[in-house]
Formats: sequence, structure tokens, C-alpha cells
Amino acid sequence: MAKKRKAEDVSESGDEAPAIEEKKEKKEKKEKQEKKEKKEKKKRQAEAVHESDDETPTTKEQKKEKKEKKAKKAKKEKSEDEEPTPAPRKSPRLLALAAAKEVPEMELGACDPAEFMRKHEISVQGGTGTIPAPLQSFDEAAKFFPTKLMEQVKVAGFTTPSAIQSQCWPVALQGDDVIAVAKTGSGKTVGFLFPMFVHIVKVLKAGTAIGKSPIGLVVAPTRELASQIHVECEKFGDACEIWSTVVYGGTPKGPQIKAVMWGVQIIVATPGRMNDFLELKSPPVLKDGLSGCEILVLDEADRMLDMGFEPQIRTIIEALPKEHQTMMFTATWPKAVQRLAREYLRPNPVQINIGNSDQLVANKSIKQHIHQVWHYDKEAKLVELFNTLDQEAWVIVFANKKHLIESLVCKLRSACWRSVSIHGDKEQWQREEALQKFSSGQIRVIVATDVAARGLDIKGVTHVINYDMPMAGAQGIEDWVHRTGRTGRAGKDGIAHSFFNPKDDEQSAPELVDVLKDAGQEIPAWLQEYADKNRRRKGKGKGGKGKGKGRSKGKGKGKGSFGKGKGKGKW
Repeated sequence: MAKKRKAEDVSESGDEAPAIEEKKEKKEKKEKQEKKEKKEKKKRQAEAVHESDDETPTTKEQKKEKKEKKAKKAKKEKSEDEEPTPAPRKSPRLLALAAAKEVPEMELGACDPAEFMRKHEISVQGGTGTIPAPLQSFDEAAKFFPTKLMEQVKVAGFTTPSAIQSQCWPVALQGDDVIAVAKTGSGKTVGFLFPMFVHIVKVLKAGTAIGKSPIGLVVAPTRELASQIHVECEKFGDACEIWSTVVYGGTPKGPQIKAVMWGVQIIVATPGRMNDFLELKSPPVLKDGLSGCEILVLDEADRMLDMGFEPQIRTIIEALPKEHQTMMFTATWPKAVQRLAREYLRPNPVQINIGNSDQLVANKSIKQHIHQVWHYDKEAKLVELFNTLDQEAWVIVFANKKHLIESLVCKLRSACWRSVSIHGDKEQWQREEALQKFSSGQIRVIVATDVAARGLDIKGVTHVINYDMPMAGAQGIEDWVHRTGRTGRAGKDGIAHSFFNPKDDEQSAPELVDVLKDAGQEIPAWLQEYADKNRRRKGKGKGGKGKGKGRSKGKGKGKGSFGKGKGKGKW
């Protein structure tokens, strides 16, 4: 019986299994169908929403158009009642024409040349013929310079020529030798480059260039200044398809030799490296020498003589053809520069002075602050000054000693001011890298010796700090003027701070006070006292006692410390 029941149970379970599977399949089909229906439903809903979205903007646009039509109709009806008014002009040219009735039209060059020269303190002397009037605007200058060059001037953002440019251009363009005496930052670089470009274009068109000799040569005292001139030369020279290169010491000669031998129209050089290339015979860098060079520029001539480059300058000039044009640019007009001009410029060169060339003048756009600081207080005073500056300040710090430069850089970095340095002990690539970071604004503080006093033309510099005053005497004050002239460039204002240590700098007080007075600056009472004290000291002379010795009667002479005395000698 038990076996029979078991068999029946097994048969029943075998019959139920297919039924269960059938139910499962039906259930799954039903679920799939439901899912499918749900998806289709969602899809239909999405399409409906999309259609409604498409319809909404059209209805909105229709309503907007209706409103605009109504507004136009109302405006038209209103204008019929009132007097008609002209439509507003959007073009700047048309606006200028519309305003012509109110503002009288100014003619180009309307300012009297004599008045213009008086206003800009331009004086001209020398020359063998008529001195041309200054070019008062770029529109006037466009008559003489290539169109592409003038387009590049606009791109650079220049609005009007500087004083030295306006007078130097017409004089140089007529082929005269030029002596230009103007302060630093007055636009002298463009003053000599543009006439050089015009002459080179004429030579290239005429096909009279000699071999691979440069047509123009610019000589500058420092590597930094030479590099700076070359940058301007490339920026504007490319517009005239004029190629240039720069050569200076402190870097390998190979790349420079390759560039010169390839052939360029302008070479910008320091005196020493230019002499090396003239003397080099293997390989012969300048195969044709300077026989095709027709224009020579001596930039910062006074500085080159101060640095002892006179023999190298003479060698360069002697290598030039007899007939060439020379332009000499200088910030001061000492006797050594005058002597060089007399010897190597053609008779009766045209001398252009901006301001008083016989007097050292500081830039009036720079606010001068003179601080009485003893040697051991200088570092603390420097940090104190930097704490008053905002992070956007662009600062050059000058010091006299190379070893002190790196110490100041570390001090400023510890005060959270990123800084770089330039001095004579650094490799040229290091100096160039530091200068590039500073000029690009990547780093806003540079600490330097006088190697940068005439080599930096960065128009954004806001502050100059003289951690050390230059050496005492007239030459030191001249260097001080050039240092502070790194700010307040291109018509902008600047600020200069100078640390005056009475122990080291007292002797320079009279000259410093004179320069500050001429620039209309405030003079501290303590500095005026030091100046008066040194003037009195220099004015005093002491008579000396003379003693004579001799075997016969006669007069003997003896010298005292500040005077002369006479004594009689007897047997």
C-alpha cells in the first residue's frame, strides 16, 4: 500500500510541473507586455511634451511680434505729430562728422613749429642747411615712413611722437649727422630706428647693398640695452621686411656668428663683441667687413665712454666707409662725448637738445623720497617699504655690491616677495631669464647693480628703490638720475625711494639737492643741512706756510694743504 501511494504521489507531481512552468511563462509574458506598454506610454508622453515645448515659443514669438507692431504703429503716429529727429549715428566716423558743427576742425600741424619746440623744450643748433620743422603727429610722419610701419605703430599703441622723435626724424631723413641729447625713457630707440629703416629700404630697392655687410649698425654699452634695442628692431623692422640680429659677450659666439654670416641688414652690438667679429679671420664672420654699412648709431655714448669702450668705438668707426651717416644719442653732454663727436662726425652735425643739455635734470614725473638711513638699518627699512606696497607694484631695487644683491633677494623672498637678480657675476642666460621673468610680470621685483641702470625699458615699473646711493660726486648723481629714470617712463608717473647714509653719501648732498630743486621735488631739512655744510667746507681754503732753503739769497716756495705760501731763503 505504501508503495502504491508513493507511485501516485510521483505521478501527481510529474503532472503539476508542466502546469507550473506554463503559469510562469504566462506571467513573464504578461510582465513583458506591461513593461512594453509602459515604455510606449512614456514615449507618447515625452513626444507630447516636446510638441508642447515646440509650440510654446511660437506662440510667445507671435505675441511678441504683435506687441512690436503695436509699438511701431504708436511711435509712427507720435512722430507725425512731433518734428522729425535724425536717427542716432553708430559709426565713430559719422559721429565725428555730425559733431563737426560744434567742434572746429583742427588741421594737422596747426601748432606753430616754434611754439611746439618751446613747449617741448626742443633746441636745435648746427647743420649745413635749413633745419626741418618737427613732425608733430604720426599723420605727418606717415608722409615719410612706409604704410606697414605706421600700421605697426598703431598696433603698438603709440598716439603721438615724443619730443626727440618729432625733431630727430626729419633731420635724420635728410641725411645729416645727428647728436641727440635727451633724458632716458624719451623714446630715443624709435628715434633712430625709423630713419634707418627708410634708408635701408631705399638701398635694397636700388640694389646697391655690398655683399653681406650690414647696412645699419647700432652700438650700445650693455647686453641688456642691446637686447632691448633688438626687440624693438624686430617688432618694427619685420613690417618693412628688414632682418636684424644682436651680438654681445657672455654667450657662445657660434649662434651669433651663424646669424651674422647668413646676412642681415642691421646688427645691434656691444663694442667688445663687435670688435671680436671684425678681427675674427677663422671663420671670417664679416667677409666684407663694414664696407656696406651706411648708418652708425652710438646709443648711450656717454655711458660707453664711462665704461672705457672708447678704443673699441674708434676701431669700429675706422672700419666704416668714409661716407656714412652717424647718429649719436646720449643722456648727458660731457667733454669726452663732445671730443668724440668732433673727431668722428662730419663737420657741422645737427645737435638736438631736449631740455638743458648742460644741466643734469631728473624726470619731473617721478616723485622722489629721500630717507636718512644708517647702514645697519637699511634691511629693516627695505622690508618696511615693501610692506606699504600692494602686490601689483613693479619694483627695481639698486645696490652697489654684487654679494649684497643675492642677500637682498633672500630677504625679500622671506618677506613673501618673489624676486630675481641681475649683476655682472651672473651668466648671460641667467640675466636674460631674470629679465624675461621681470619684464613679463611673472615676477615683479628685480634687484640689480648699475648694469641695469640704462638697460631696462619696462614701461610698467612703478617704483625704484636705491638701497645704496651711487658713488659721491657729479658722476654718482648722474648714475642716480639714470637709476630713478627706470620708472616714470613713456609719460607715466613713478615713485623713487633713496636710502641716504650720511657716513657714505654726505659728499653727494650738494649735487643731489640741486637736481631735486630743478625737478621741483621736496627737499628734507636734514638733507639741506648736509648740502650747506659740504658747500661751506668746499669753499674754505687754507694758506700754507712756505719754507725756503738755499745757499744764496733768493725766494723759496712752499705748498700748504689748500694754498700756497712764499718764504725767503738766506745763507
